Amino acid sequence: MNKLIKLSALLLVALFLASCIGGGSGPSTYTAEQVMSGTVTDADQPLPGIHILVGDSIETTNDEGEWQATFTGRTRVQPHNDDYTFTPEYVTVDEPCQNVNFVGTATASEDSTDEGNEEVGDSDSDTDDTEDPVYADLDGRVRYADTQLPLHGTVTVSDHQTTTNAGQFSLTVPTGSHTYTLNTLLGEASGSLQHNGTDYHNLVFPGFPGWSHAYFDQIMFWDLGSSLRTIRWPRGRTISVWIQPHTVSPRVSSGHVDLAWDTMLQWQSRVNPAISFSRVSSEGAADLKWFWGMPSGISSAGLCRVLISGSYIQASEIYISLNHLDNRGIYLHEAGHSIGLAHSPDNNEVMHPIVSSQSLREREINAAQLLYSIPAGTEPLGSSVQALSTTPVTVETGPDGTWLTIE
Repeated sequence: MNKLIKLSALLLVALFLASCIGGGSGPSTYTAEQVMSGTVTDADQPLPGIHILVGDSIETTNDEGEWQATFTGRTRVQPHNDDYTFTPEYVTVDEPCQNVNFVGTATASEDSTDEGNEEVGDSDSDTDDTEDPVYADLDGRVRYADTQLPLHGTVTVSDHQTTTNAGQFSLTVPTGSHTYTLNTLLGEASGSLQHNGTDYHNLVFPGFPGWSHAYFDQIMFWDLGSSLRTIRWPRGRTISVWIQPHTVSPRVSSGHVDLAWDTMLQWQSRVNPAISFSRVSSEGAADLKWFWGMPSGISSAGLCRVLISGSYIQASEIYISLNHLDNRGIYLHEAGHSIGLAHSPDNNEVMHPIVSSQSLREREINAAQLLYSIPAGTEPLGSSVQALSTTPVTVETGPDGTWLTIE
């Protein structure tokens, strides 16, 4: 019966929290001081005296298990008591809410396994001298290698986790020594830190093999005429892909169509979950369109056009020459452009202007992962003029936006 009561209480908590908990890493729309409140219960019984960590303040539940606090902006809320574990462990609130509720479960006592075996002794031996941990905000940022580039990802400090926002993060954890783990599209890195409640922590994610400022400044940047900056699809976007049927030309086979889709899936496997692809059968429903044959007057092996708004890609078109239908490297090259990569200076990589490689290399994969881990519109590191010289990009402004064309 108690299990049924607890399951019912947990379901109510989930339903209440869904209405007011922040669902992303972006800034809250509430900037003035707001009020939140809730309860802490053990099944159907109120739990008084439970500490509630609300940002950098601490509230305590009353005799009815109720609590209330004021806050500004996105705020982490976490109950704490040595005798209980709580579900959920913590929540993040970014708007006024009256149902920030938690369900406590009593932790097992060491004495509970020895019922009937009490020993009489000095009363001092039963005194618990352990002090409650001191919680404080741990603020910092995650940056990439030897740059100031902020990274998107998750930061885990001991058993507390959050997502970075423009590289910034904040966690409420006990002061003292901690291990931390950084998880990004580029992989995982870990280290240790000392939290004293005041220091700001700069956590560095190491550079990938072959990393250099010069490489970054070439493969990441499109010359938009007035500026050089990164462009990419918005993170979290599912991009609908239409591939022109092979019946458009007797030179095109169903195998070429399959190769085009496989190419998109290869890139997806490297940058998911930042972006993903979904194949559609209607050209009009597609964000990314794949055509067989080149536009009139163009004789190159392949071509990519992207439609941008600001620094974000909104649509893309890929063209493959009928004379290069069996060149897998051209497919990978143009698909790389379609997700935002420019040209690599390394002739062993498929993103080199003269394509000779037929497979993706680790460094250009890492470049794509870094592209989707830093803010769109990032400017070059300024390594050298030569590194910034790329194949010219044709810029056309039309009624639907700005189209960029690159071979």
